[in-house]
Amino acid sequence: MQKPIIVLVEYDFHNGNIDKDVFLFLNMKKAKAFGKNLARQYLENNKLTESDFQGEFDTFEVEEDNSWYSFITWLDSECDKYNVFVYEREFEDAVT
Repeated sequence: MQKPIIVLVEYDFHNGNIDKDVFLFLNMKKAKAFGKNLARQYLENNKLTESDFQGEFDTFEVEEDNSWYSFITWLDSECDKYNVFVYEREFEDAVT
């Protein structure tokens, strides 16, 4: 059985929007492209570039290898967090 590729988006914006979105893929290349597009759209829609994350407490990290991708941001001046994670993981039941 093939493991799904998970694209997890976490966001917490100062204006009150807090949520997580999950998308499932069977192909890592397509999942990464989708995750990268979400990250690009976040930056474009908010008129941001990497250079906007230069404050003492700001975070802008992009990492990738063959089996995962991550885009992690924190813009302290706006109290905005936007993260995208792409990784392979077996499904597990939630602990209740």
